[in-house]
Amino acid sequence: MSTPTRDTPNEDGPKEEPKNRPLAQSVRYQSPVLGEVSLGGPWERSYQKLAMFSCSLYFIMPTTAFAWAFTLYFIFDGIWQYQELKTYQTIMASLMAIYLTYVLLDKAPTNGSRTPYLRRFQDWWSHSCDYLPLLLVKTADLPPDHNYVLGYHPHGIISVGCFGAFATDGARVMDLSSSSNKDTSQDNNDDNLDDTNHKSDDFVPIQRGFSSLFPNLDRRVITLPQNFSTPFLREYFLAMGACTSARETFRNILAKPSTAVVVVVGGAAESMHAKAGGLDLVLETRRGFVREAIMANASLAPVIAFGENDLYKTYETDTKSKLGRFQAFVKKNFGFAMPIFAGRSIVFLNFGVMPQRKPVIVVVGAPIPPPKLKGDCKNFAPKVDRKTDQAMNEDGEILKKHHATYIQALEELYNKYKNASWNSPGQSRRASMRIIKK
Repeated sequence: MSTPTRDTPNEDGPKEEPKNRPLAQSVRYQSPVLGEVSLGGPWERSYQKLAMFSCSLYFIMPTTAFAWAFTLYFIFDGIWQYQELKTYQTIMASLMAIYLTYVLLDKAPTNGSRTPYLRRFQDWWSHSCDYLPLLLVKTADLPPDHNYVLGYHPHGIISVGCFGAFATDGARVMDLSSSSNKDTSQDNNDDNLDDTNHKSDDFVPIQRGFSSLFPNLDRRVITLPQNFSTPFLREYFLAMGACTSARETFRNILAKPSTAVVVVVGGAAESMHAKAGGLDLVLETRRGFVREAIMANASLAPVIAFGENDLYKTYETDTKSKLGRFQAFVKKNFGFAMPIFAGRSIVFLNFGVMPQRKPVIVVVGAPIPPPKLKGDCKNFAPKVDRKTDQAMNEDGEILKKHHATYIQALEELYNKYKNASWNSPGQSRRASMRIIKK
């Protein structure tokens, strides 16, 4: 496994700024407090911002608070009014209790049984993806007669590119797997990703979304278990095809034919390394997804999102400071990190939690077939010492070797497409990709 060390500004990138500019020329004024303020642009851009607003932290955070407040209000109100036999309160409390019982018993987050029906609103998700814009690139076929585990890199702040490319079918697509499309795609896509002069007719792909590139392949996006603990909001995630990151999720879904599991490998630890222009991946000892792929006899496929780390501005925190210790406490006890970051909002360009309007290029690599085992793959039981990182049995050696093969394929994918003519965020990177431990 090789780990590039070129991490100084512009050492691995072009000498001059790329011609593509991600922000539109719209009416703005300067605020003494919040900086540059956008007053909006064409109707199409307003639609894009509204669509992105609906799937950003602006939607998730207040919805979480409202869902819990709504649920607790009717439960406690029904208990408080029970002796007075007020029918309305009693009925609402009973219905809420039934729903919460259903939530506890529902196995959809771990077996992927819920139909992702919200993906059908393709026009809405298309505008959400065009807000960046987002481009999904296919470099090799993923035949539907096999199962796959797709490792998405990097995590970024909230994995915006992963949601747009895999949870929805709204992303613009480019197919590099066939020679008939290569010349046309590479010649035309520089202008297509120029957000300054972007028009809906500049780049008209035949179809949009993952389903158009990889037909007949059912995919499920893996996310934190906490996202399924909030009443009602969990139904939104399930309707987008999301599932929890538990081990049984991989085993239940990959037991079905023609399925793909999309997992953001770096997780909470990697979000703390999200820096614009950089690509630091917490992958050196992350082998759980490789183990599950081997046990399911599924192929691995690396995925790189150029530009994911550019969507938010992050701020360094001292690990010895109170804020740094609080971040470490949250990550250790709750399973997710809280990096200090800033995005934008519908109005303010330098203040908010929506991602910046910058292009993201999601490149899906070629599948890596699983290793051949002597016995049943379901009996695969690798043991690796966590302190020394040494394999403790033969299966452990197989796991480490297959993991190294995956990292090599990921690095090859990065090096092959980092300077592609259609990859503006790759061209404007400030440092090379690095594989780190934590």
